[in-house]
Amino acid sequence: MLIKTPSKENKLFSIFVFLAWPFISFILAILNYRSSYSKNIVWVFCAFFGYTFIISNPDMDANRYKSQLKRLYAKTDQPYIKLLKEPFAKKGIYSGTDIYAHALSLTVSRFTDDFRFFFGIIGLVFGFFYSRNLFMLIAHIKEKKFIFLTAILMFTLAVLIPFWNINGYRFYTAAMVFLYGVLKIIFERKTVGYLFIILSPLVHFSFALPLTIFIIYKVIGNWTFMYFLMLIFSLSMVDFDPNTLNENAELFPVFMQNKVSGYSSEDYIHTIQNMQKDLNWYVKGRMYALQFSLYSLLIFILIKRKVYLKDKVAQSLISFGILMLAIANIVSSIPSMGRFFSVAAFLLLTGIIYAIQQQPKGKIFKSLGYLYAIPIFFFLTVELRIGFDFIGLNSLLLNPFFAPFFPDSPALIEFFK
Repeated sequence: MLIKTPSKENKLFSIFVFLAWPFISFILAILNYRSSYSKNIVWVFCAFFGYTFIISNPDMDANRYKSQLKRLYAKTDQPYIKLLKEPFAKKGIYSGTDIYAHALSLTVSRFTDDFRFFFGIIGLVFGFFYSRNLFMLIAHIKEKKFIFLTAILMFTLAVLIPFWNINGYRFYTAAMVFLYGVLKIIFERKTVGYLFIILSPLVHFSFALPLTIFIIYKVIGNWTFMYFLMLIFSLSMVDFDPNTLNENAELFPVFMQNKVSGYSSEDYIHTIQNMQKDLNWYVKGRMYALQFSLYSLLIFILIKRKVYLKDKVAQSLISFGILMLAIANIVSSIPSMGRFFSVAAFLLLTGIIYAIQQQPKGKIFKSLGYLYAIPIFFFLTVELRIGFDFIGLNSLLLNPFFAPFFPDSPALIEFFK
């Protein structure tokens, strides 16, 4: 569905629809994904979603951010610079690592303790990189019309790190910033991409790891087969003992040692393990469905590499994606480090979609579309179900003018229980 009006009128229409009903404008942007305004509608909808974000239970990360905002708001009589330096100055191993989160919380607290405004800013920042990463791929795809297989893979890519993940915004914003830098370099060969890669650890300290991996990758180059052997080897290392990391925390930079010890401590490991035990079967199952789709498509691309990896962009995306996935497998047993799988998967899916759309007319893709429909639809369905814990009626029905005057609605999942 494309609106057949001049470009200027399209943009004006999209702005009007967003102001009247953001959710509908978001749907129209998806349907009109080739339009110039679509990425900006997705961007500002993420900000609106952040403003209407629902804290559906007391254990959510967002509660900590809300409390931190209120604590800082209560200190508005103290100098900004003093509070800005407080978590970092002369703290040794207890120095803070959340530079972006602290600076953002402090800056917003100078004006308001309204959590909705704070999360609106979070959504705005996340949404910029989220929308640019998705639409950068679309802009560089040779074949304009998506075949069925790549269409469902695009939806998978969109919900791999979805906008409702701003509940844990530090890691996932860092992921989007890092991916934006990588895609800028690979797709557009723009050196500004290195700046975003370097900045990503300032958003979440753990992105020092993918930064290091990218540096190694740039030195070694596209040794796709060697990286694939590493990937196979990494599958035997998923039982890496986090205690080894805990016992050697002093090897890390001083400001990171406390975080490394905390993430690899026995108490934290047990907490995460208990949380994993409580997950429903379909929450765990969705990852198996995604992994089956990702690994089997990757093997198909590698078998046909003379066809699908002759393009330098496709080769770079797949090569670096495989390397990232290998490292993600190795560190996955360390609590919270399994999240790097989504970063690696984003790169690989981007590369797979790009490679397939370069040669979309093969008959095999019709069969593959039917084959992958079931596991991918299962993954998408469960991911949307998870999103229902954070999305309320306000996100779907209100607009920026009315939302400030309405209390938070229950999360959508409450209507299905």
